[in-house]
Amino acid sequence: MDTIRLNDSGEFYLKTYKIVKPQRTSIQQNNTQINRIYVAPGYDLHITGDAINYVNLSKTKKITGIGAETNQYRVKLDSILVARNDKTAWYELKTDELIPFLKKSKTLEDSLLNVVFNKPAKQDQYFNTFKKMIDLDNQSLNFYMLLQHLDLSKYNAAQMRELVSKNTPSAFSKGISHDEYLVSEDYKSWVLPLYYAYEQRLDLLRDSASVKQPGYTLGKIKQLFTGKVRDYYLNRYVEKRIGSANSLEKLNIAQKEMRVFIDAISNPA
Repeated sequence: MDTIRLNDSGEFYLKTYKIVKPQRTSIQQNNTQINRIYVAPGYDLHITGDAINYVNLSKTKKITGIGAETNQYRVKLDSILVARNDKTAWYELKTDELIPFLKKSKTLEDSLLNVVFNKPAKQDQYFNTFKKMIDLDNQSLNFYMLLQHLDLSKYNAAQMRELVSKNTPSAFSKGISHDEYLVSEDYKSWVLPLYYAYEQRLDLLRDSASVKQPGYTLGKIKQLFTGKVRDYYLNRYVEKRIGSANSLEKLNIAQKEMRVFIDAISNPA
């Protein structure tokens, strides 16, 4: 994280060598921010806009310079979303409302993706890389909302399986664990933990005692995830467990409990 200083005219300049691969970032001051700015080595972005508030910034922001072609996707999407002023709380929707909402969102996102990325970039070697990343982010968020809906609602196992089977985005139709998907922050942050929770709940509904058995958590992680995805999930699991220890005694207990998880990292068995 970098701190950017504004001058009296509200201008800033940041040159960094920390960007070593294509990734997304954001700029924020108080409650006003520009989210999902796509940056990569060699990018030279010029960002302008009236940042008196978030809505006005979304309407007026412009991004030019090297790397601007990729960033037009988010500029256009934010502008449309602000113009629509759709304040739907998706997490409050019922099933027959959520599914159409997800399909409507996907239609807009796919349409914009095609508009922005349907022609070769003039000065952006990461153009296609970001196209894939953005598409995966979109599908990940779509799947996340479905999985979160299931987590917040009372369904039986058959109903849950049917909803997931009929509405899984194409990126995950052949499985949830793909090393190349780790480029997506939304995949890592939302899909992986919610999919684990979904599978755990299915086990709970089938046999409530099964999830309490010794070795259940590690066994489930190994069952669901492979390769680098498994290593990533194990790392996050260990970090969260040890990080939650608020005393030396609890830290020692957590370290002992996590030993078997740490040993499983980078171990294909």
